[in-house]
Amino acid sequence: MCKKLTSILMMFLVFGGLSFAQAQDMPMNQQPAEPIEVSDEELEEFIDVYMGVAELNQQFEMQVQQVLQDEGIEVEKFMEIQQSEQMGASRDDIDATSEELEKYDAAMEAVEEMEEDFQEEIEEKVEEEGMEIERYEEIMMGLQQDQELMQRAQQLLQERQGMPQQQQQAPPQDPPH
Repeated sequence: MCKKLTSILMMFLVFGGLSFAQAQDMPMNQQPAEPIEVSDEELEEFIDVYMGVAELNQQFEMQVQQVLQDEGIEVEKFMEIQQSEQMGASRDDIDATSEELEKYDAAMEAVEEMEEDFQEEIEEKVEEEGMEIERYEEIMMGLQQDQELMQRAQQLLQERQGMPQQQQQAPPQDPPH
């Protein structure tokens, strides 16, 4: 559970916000599961939780950006190095100077320290809203696999944000990694 939540949280950080389609840590070749049942009431509860989590994310993202700035590494370079490492590249194969790698390591260490507190805040927020963290994750995964569920959730989210559907940019259909 924590590893999956960590992946979701890092998506917040790396991609600057969260669209439903981006919030997944699902391999591209995984077969879709059966659609999950989510009542309108539960989906509304999920959207409430999601919006609270998004607020926490904004705070965390600002803290991470400050860490990157303090360590002297650009967000783009940080992301590039992180993606290379996630793809299994060796340090010698990463397109970065030794100084950039040192800055990355220092920033990553600071972010990982902050991340544990952030995870606890997210879990508390989800549970505070009356939803189990496992169910929250299940619905997030369901959004990736079930287009109808995603559309229902997007419509609710847009209504809550007071934004007409035609002004809302559609999220990418593929997960970011």
